[in-house]
Amino acid sequence: MGSSIPGALDYLARETRALDAVKDARAAVSDGWPTERTDQMIALGVLPEDEDTTTVRAWAELSREEYENVEVPAIIAVRRAGSTAASDARRDAFVLFDAIQTLIRSDRRFGGAVVPGMPVRIARSSVSQTADVRQAGEGRVCEVRFVIAWQHRS
Repeated sequence: MGSSIPGALDYLARETRALDAVKDARAAVSDGWPTERTDQMIALGVLPEDEDTTTVRAWAELSREEYENVEVPAIIAVRRAGSTAASDARRDAFVLFDAIQTLIRSDRRFGGAVVPGMPVRIARSSVSQTADVRQAGEGRVCEVRFVIAWQHRS
């Protein structure tokens, strides 16, 4: 059995695009860096600072199994304008984040791409909102950055 990354990322991108919240928001979902810029984007496998998907291999001596420890960075970015732009951007970003979190909880093996080890989960997340004057002139942006992690037995 090989790496879980190709199948898991294909599953994640395909299933994220199919989420009602994503369709309702008309959010662009990209596997890797986005090829288009929209007011609501989800990028899987990369972050703007060039953080990429990482994997570490481990060997379990007793079971003679190899384990692949994977961390996949992702970002949701939502831009809004108007007098309630900050609140609107934050609320809409979390609607997308909650939908992705529900997707992950519904299938912690990503359609069979991940063989037990540790199930798929969101390992950590952070939120940032418009932070400088230049950005403020373009509306308000809320970013939710998160890392999806799992351990795959290969």
